[in-house]
Amino acid sequence: MTAAIDSGRRRFLGLTAALGAVAAGGLFAGWARPALAVPARMVTIGAAVTETVWALGAGDRIVAVDTTSMSPAAVQRLPKVGYMRTLAAEGVIATGAIRVIADDGAGPASTLDQIRAAGIDLRMVTSATRIDQVEAAIVAVGDAIDLHDPAVALGLQVTAALTEVAEAASARPVHPSVMCLIGVGNSGLMAAGRDTAAAAVIRLAGGRNAFELSADYAPISAEAAAAMAPEVLAMPTHAIARLGGREAVLALPQLRLTPAAMAGRLIAIDSRALSGLGPSTADVATAFAADLAQVMG
Repeated sequence: MTAAIDSGRRRFLGLTAALGAVAAGGLFAGWARPALAVPARMVTIGAAVTETVWALGAGDRIVAVDTTSMSPAAVQRLPKVGYMRTLAAEGVIATGAIRVIADDGAGPASTLDQIRAAGIDLRMVTSATRIDQVEAAIVAVGDAIDLHDPAVALGLQVTAALTEVAEAASARPVHPSVMCLIGVGNSGLMAAGRDTAAAAVIRLAGGRNAFELSADYAPISAEAAAAMAPEVLAMPTHAIARLGGREAVLALPQLRLTPAAMAGRLIAIDSRALSGLGPSTADVATAFAADLAQVMG
């Protein structure tokens, strides 16, 4: 594995030296200013898509984003065109964008057809649901905005970071089972299934996803949660607050009989862990791994 990391780093350094494109200060400091071929007005749909476009230095070309796009912080000041799975064409068209870069989970299909019919260049990109797909997803976004070479270099950089996190996780003596939850409505809960970004982050952080029966998010009952016996619960900070706080979540009928709730093990997970895998995933997983180690003592 170390040899693979070294190889990845050498490839990355070679590419960036050739491009002369690396800027100091981390991924979101951006690359060299994008070539003029990059569209001047873009809408990005999907958290990882937006994060990648920004990391490639084209953030100043984004005029609006969807509501899952929260990173980097500057994105939160941009106009919103709605939730990625329930977009309305009118809102997107009104931005004056000439190109839309969208996660393949965006929709509905009728809205995407209307966007195309309005003459907007719509580019769909396949999102990553596994760590080994992140590099390809970054390159796909780079291709969609005509920044292929910088995207290849960024993808190698991110892969090297993810590999280091995975190696650290595999060396840990304890790999607790984790159930990642989101709240729906007043009392409903949905758990992250095996093919979700949250499950990938749990595994990358050294945990085991407790809810592998479903591929996607699915409702969770008290009986199912107790049977899966998660040792740790994870939920985004805003969801914990919406449900009344930490103690209220641990006392929910669906969760209170789980080992995690009885031991008070609830982690407020970075919402980026649920919204897609991209340039920030290594940092998100590293922070979650530290929280896991803390709650497991």
